[in-house]
Amino acid sequence: MKKMLLLGDSINLHYGPNLKGYLADEYDIQSRPGEKEALQDIDKPVGGNGGDSSRVLDYIKELEKKDLLDFDLLVFNCGLHDIKRVVPEENYQVTVDKYEENINSVYKIMQSHGIKCVFITTTPVLEKAHNVEIIPAGVKRYNSDVCLYNEVAVKTAKKYDSPVIDLYNFVENLTGEKYLDYAHFNYEVRKLQAAFIAGAIRSID
Repeated sequence: MKKMLLLGDSINLHYGPNLKGYLADEYDIQSRPGEKEALQDIDKPVGGNGGDSSRVLDYIKELEKKDLLDFDLLVFNCGLHDIKRVVPEENYQVTVDKYEENINSVYKIMQSHGIKCVFITTTPVLEKAHNVEIIPAGVKRYNSDVCLYNEVAVKTAKKYDSPVIDLYNFVENLTGEKYLDYAHFNYEVRKLQAAFIAGAIRSID
């Protein structure tokens, strides 16, 4: 059975269990440890929450240092934490240039170990719910930044002939109730996301 490393933020944590179920006969899917800790506060990148691109890269470097990069496939996402803007200055948590640098580094490390990569685009945020209510307090996000960072990630993926799963547009095209809050999705949407990603992985591999 092939081994997959699945890394991402709270969106990934939510669809992850269904994705692992859908691909159980094909992949041994491993994630960053600490899922229970991460789910206690999905806004904070702790435990199994991959967080921003710098945190994702640091974890991959940690695995490399321990000689644990023995996967056939990396399926990953980062962006939702990178685009955070701390008020009042509203500076990015991770600038777009640093984001691109981090994504490049992930691909280079994986390429050096012969591990295939698949990037999943960051899902849309509801600006009004996020920025008017300011949840979490003191942080803003803009959907235009989601699109900008997705463009950078897709451009970087193309440099390495890496497939991209467009979860952003998949979610955008869904009808009916989707969100639990400003960025997170109800259980039915999580199942649909997992099924979509599973199908994409099967078609890629």
